Amino acid sequence: LLCTMTMMSLAATAPLNLAEEMSNNGSEEERFILSWGSNSCRQSLTDEASAVVPSPRVVPCKRAMRSLAAGWENSLLIDGMGSLWGGGANRGHWLSEESNDEQVHFARLDLVELDGVPFEAVQMGRDHTLAVLEGGRAVISWGPSNEFGQIGHGLPYRSRVRPGVVHLSGITVKQVACGEYHSLVLTAHGEVFAFGSNLHGALGSGRRDPQEQAERVGSNHLRGMPIRGI
Repeated sequence: LLCTMTMMSLAATAPLNLAEEMSNNGSEEERFILSWGSNSCRQSLTDEASAVVPSPRVVPCKRAMRSLAAGWENSLLIDGMGSLWGGGANRGHWLSEESNDEQVHFARLDLVELDGVPFEAVQMGRDHTLAVLEGGRAVISWGPSNEFGQIGHGLPYRSRVRPGVVHLSGITVKQVACGEYHSLVLTAHGEVFAFGSNLHGALGSGRRDPQEQAERVGSNHLRGMPIRGI
């Protein structure tokens, strides 16, 4: 029995590739996703209605999932076909346009721009989402607020930004990561691009002003070395 665990708490976790874990394991064991922690917005994805899930509960997945990520107030999964599923806070119709509820229970994401688009990885900040297209072809981002430019496209306002492409000049993407209000993208060539809040120097630019568009972290700051993970 292989149990994959994710804590849906107020601290974001790194994205987990379940397909890779299965490949490394080399068997077809039964798999579960377990969740516990804060559930104030139903982000645990379980059947629990309480604000806190104090011990592990099984997430009721009806299909195989290959990747997952936990954000501040919501959680996302990617199924075997590359479709995005999730639940939690739905501010600014973050997860569903059909629902006007402030919270969304575990379901496939209902955003027209994502319909039929296969993804391989996803990550979330407090108010934004980054999702990598299958094969690392591009990064799609969206969210209920782009106040610091953390979405990487659109205007830097505290209002909804619909799913769109982060402009990276067609470079193949290996990995994405989200801080609370900033974003990082790692390319297949080992380059790092950053955008969003830079109050504490998180973008590695040598400055402290925010960046609305993805900018490559200078090779002089990284000593010319290719980066393997973020």
